[in-house]
Amino acid sequence: MPMANTYAELRKQSEADLERLYDETATSTQIGLSFLREELARREAERQYKHMLRLTKQMRDLTIVITVLTVVNLGAVVIAML
Repeated sequence: MPMANTYAELRKQSEADLERLYDETATSTQIGLSFLREELARREAERQYKHMLRLTKQMRDLTIVITVLTVVNLGAVVIAML
């Protein structure tokens, strides 16, 4: 059984290397419930991140629309005053 890599060694490895190492290790490892809970939590966090990103983009778009409408309104008021 191979020794565990140091943290610095893990940081230097590419994602492909880490995935390969994971797959090799998984064939001789038993998982516990905490591993499954962590994966479910990771997936939920990813869903929330994507949802927040969509909401942020909507807020940006609404801000742009409101700014444009404010400028148009200001222009209409200035024209009306002339």
